[in-house]
Amino acid sequence: MSVASVWEIELKHRKGKLSAEPSVVDASMRELSVYPLAIVVPHIRALATLETRGGSAGHKDPFDRFIAAQSVVENLPLVTADAAFAAYAQVKVRW
Repeated sequence: MSVASVWEIELKHRKGKLSAEPSVVDASMRELSVYPLAIVVPHIRALATLETRGGSAGHKDPFDRFIAAQSVVENLPLVTADAAFAAYAQVKVRW
């Protein structure tokens, strides 16, 4: 799980946009044996190479764009119900 996702959940919780306590995420990660994926420079550089299909703009949300870039660099499928991620040609979406 991207550290960017954990960061975004924390921010949304603090703003009152997400009622679940961040500790729920921590517990779920432990229960599912999901490990945090740290942010490294190649992830940031990959933002410039994200390609979209059919002229779609992809995500405007910087967290979502970053998660897509991490998926590409790490060659990992992106597990999400968010159909907008399918706009990225290099991202393998699963759900």
